[in-house]
Amino acid sequence: MTRMTQLRRFRNDSIYLLSGFPLAVISFSILVSFFALGVSLLITLVGLPIMVITWLLARQFARIERRRITWVSGRAAPEPAYRPRARGGVGALLDAVLDPQAARDFVHGIAIFAVSCVTWTVGIVWAAVAPLTVAWLMAGHTGRAWLYVGTAVVCVLTLPLVVRGLTALQVAFGRRLLTRPQATSTATRRELEITHSG
Repeated sequence: MTRMTQLRRFRNDSIYLLSGFPLAVISFSILVSFFALGVSLLITLVGLPIMVITWLLARQFARIERRRITWVSGRAAPEPAYRPRARGGVGALLDAVLDPQAARDFVHGIAIFAVSCVTWTVGIVWAAVAPLTVAWLMAGHTGRAWLYVGTAVVCVLTLPLVVRGLTALQVAFGRRLLTRPQATSTATRRELEITHSG
């Protein structure tokens, strides 16, 4: 793998992780709000269409994440099959709410917030160690300088590997919930192979 390819991969992984957290915050906020409203109004049946809207919003966030996964991994994230509409009226609403893939889209839209919190925080902290060390030493804190400099060097040298691993974790999570099962196992295995080899 050439240095230019490694730099491009590091750039793409970084963009994927950094953009993922704001998107996760938006997804979590919208889906939780709609879900809470829908559940609270289910007893009046007004909540049923709100739940369907929640599932449709989750599907849109899932489509965005599948595109992001395809872009960062270079491998397709095929859209899974959703339950076809077979009835009308309230039956159609019930079918939409009980669609297993729609439920997985919703779970991803909520749980990705926790996953992104971890991947984004670890990535930011790892990248910030070196500049913070320089600032710390320039401020006159020279005690145990060798320890700080050593830690900063380790973080700089391992940053591409850490970012690649965090990206692979988030991509594998997305593939597990948002793509077809047979495509997920193969793609996840390839992601892990690339992480170990790269």
